[in-house]
Amino acid sequence: MTNYTQENINEHLLIMRRQEDSNIYMCEDYLEMHSQSQPQRADGTIDELCRSKMTQWCYQVIDYIKFRRETVSVAMNYLDRFLCTGCARAEKVMHCRKEYQLAAMTALFMAIKINEPVMIDMTLLIELSKGLYTKADFEQMETDILFGLNWRVNGPTAQSFVVHILSLMQQDQDQDQHTIYDYQRLLDLASYQIELSVGEYELLTQKPSVVAAASIWNSVEENTTTSISSLKFRNRFLDLISSFDIQIDSIYKTKACLYTLKHTSCASQPNKIQMRVCPITTGQFQQQQQLQHGPQQQHSPRSSATSPASSTTAHTKQQQTQNNSNVPQSFTKSDKRHSSPSCVSKRKLQIK
Repeated sequence: MTNYTQENINEHLLIMRRQEDSNIYMCEDYLEMHSQSQPQRADGTIDELCRSKMTQWCYQVIDYIKFRRETVSVAMNYLDRFLCTGCARAEKVMHCRKEYQLAAMTALFMAIKINEPVMIDMTLLIELSKGLYTKADFEQMETDILFGLNWRVNGPTAQSFVVHILSLMQQDQDQDQHTIYDYQRLLDLASYQIELSVGEYELLTQKPSVVAAASIWNSVEENTTTSISSLKFRNRFLDLISSFDIQIDSIYKTKACLYTLKHTSCASQPNKIQMRVCPITTGQFQQQQQLQHGPQQQHSPRSSATSPASSTTAHTKQQQTQNNSNVPQSFTKSDKRHSSPSCVSKRKLQIK
């Protein structure tokens, strides 16, 4: 297995930055574009709340089957980019909430199939839709989304940027024993903010690197003191994001938005997702630390996600499968333990 040296991590970061700068995996404000082209809003046209509701639903499904929450961000990226294409099927989805729900469910199915070690049975989607859609409906939508995206389904995620940036910071700490930081704690806090950001339409157009940097910055400020070591850490972080040309102006705006999301999620909006404690510990951050320092005796209760752009090895896939041994190979109605999450996308999503 290849060791994740500083050179390897830097190379991965540069590749991911090139990917997002190419705009292939970027999203546009498609709701604004649609409103400008069609001022008269139809009753079935989707809105920001539709997207937020479907994001929450995806998290419910992912949490139930104990997969990585990063998979939801991948799924929503598929959905958002598909709606930006302006193809005939995407236009139909924009104007029909029943179609939008189908597209969101299909995008989640695709993200699981591509990024998780275990594939769910499509019959689970049929059951979750309460029979509203058939297998043929999901298959056709999957084909339409793939062709709409030109089969580009392996873009960088904010979570992958967080893992790589913190890994570089961890290496610097190992060389400077005077700077001591709990990197797993920073990873947990940053990951939670990223999870909240997925359902926030305002952050739709922000690059994953910007969301990642903003989430780390907020997490650092929460745990920063006035000590010299903390100031040194913060300066090193700012130098690092500058070296990868991550847009500082966008970071400030995103940072404020993430701060608001985090501090209102539990207080005034109890239905927002909560910080997840998960037993799966095979994420890339732990893998990199084990390769650099040897096996650790203790693992964090929360997983750090692995990006599709991070070239996950077969060994890691095997580890993930072992850790998911309690998850059935297919999730169907016949599974006695199955208790599907309720659909949260009912607000005006039913066609009369």
